[in-house]
Amino acid sequence: MAIIAFEPNTFYDLTVTCHVTGCRNNGRIWGCGQVYSNLDGTPDVTDGRCGQPIEILTALKTDPQPSVS
Repeated sequence: MAIIAFEPNTFYDLTVTCHVTGCRNNGRIWGCGQVYSNLDGTPDVTDGRCGQPIEILTALKTDPQPSVS
């Protein structure tokens, strides 16, 4: 697992994968756009099928950052 340093309160485009046996997404790699890193700088990302945390493979800071009102 790669160690990725996230900036707090920042949007990222991620590439992720699931490792849960029996999940239809197990071993699948897919992209998640505009994921927000929390105040501590860690995005909370879970698989929509199995509800378990997924591994973040890559993270690219969204440019430009979306405006939040």
